[in-house]
Amino acid sequence: GKIMKVAVTDKKELSPREIFMNGLQENITSAFSKAGKSISKHLSADRAFMFMSVSVRNNPKLLECTPMSIVSSLVAISLSGLDVASNEAYVVPYKNYKTGKTYAIPITSYRGDIKNMYRFKVDSNTPLIKNIYVSEVKEKDIFDVSGGSEVRIIHKPNYREERGEVFAYYAIAKLHTGGEVFSIMTKKEVEDYANKYSKSKDWNTKKLTGPWSTEFDEMGKKTVIHKLKKLLPSSFVSTEDYIDTELFDNRVVEMTEEGNIIPVDDDLEAEADNINPDTGEIIEEIKEEKKETKQKETASNPDVEDGNYNPFAGGLLPGK
Repeated sequence: GKIMKVAVTDKKELSPREIFMNGLQENITSAFSKAGKSISKHLSADRAFMFMSVSVRNNPKLLECTPMSIVSSLVAISLSGLDVASNEAYVVPYKNYKTGKTYAIPITSYRGDIKNMYRFKVDSNTPLIKNIYVSEVKEKDIFDVSGGSEVRIIHKPNYREERGEVFAYYAIAKLHTGGEVFSIMTKKEVEDYANKYSKSKDWNTKKLTGPWSTEFDEMGKKTVIHKLKKLLPSSFVSTEDYIDTELFDNRVVEMTEEGNIIPVDDDLEAEADNINPDTGEIIEEIKEEKKETKQKETASNPDVEDGNYNPFAGGLLPGK
């Protein structure tokens, strides 16, 4: 009889990572399309996916993040006019140990913060900042700060030998309107800041993760730049059509149906406060406790009810 040959197609099953990345690519394409013209030309959907492909290989914990938190982080970075591929921002995993879920969060680098600050204007034609300089200071460098009526910073890096360990960071901004603004932080102050505010942390070991563990000096410069920004004149405008990085930096964000980016980490924390981390059950008693506390505060201080009470200062708001 005749021998029948049957064609067998060897269909390879996709790995969990491949399935995740395929879905992520579709979500990125859809989200960037929804955001429309507001998306920066520096970070297209294709460029964003290529970046995430490399990032996942370098940091597999990103695979544990909710896909939409990754997408929202990328859209936020693009809407701010920054580029992840140029190290102006990062996407890092953050685990909320109260809910047990892992989210991706966007973190700007000091380069991204400087780029954003150069957009500040005194008016529509005059930039606020003429030049920004930021640096780390090492043990064998010459570093001197003089106070008084004429504040000066003298920094002479020692390139003749090993400069030693970093012990401080500083940033200087020269303004177009004249004058300079500067900030200085010791390495210990930066470490304390990171431990207090960073979400990139392994809560089991209490150790910093993400760029804080791999690029500490970069993040040190970012922190001192952040301090510098608070010292700038408040009467500036931004004529660029970008969202402010302060809105999303180091926060869990979410993309709305309209293509806008909103921070949701406070909502997640509030939601987590009502969840038993061991059983996952909603703790209704917490809501009642907060309600009773509010009633007691109102009864003890009638100004609370009138909206005049400042809970941070423990007294009336100015002018009330």
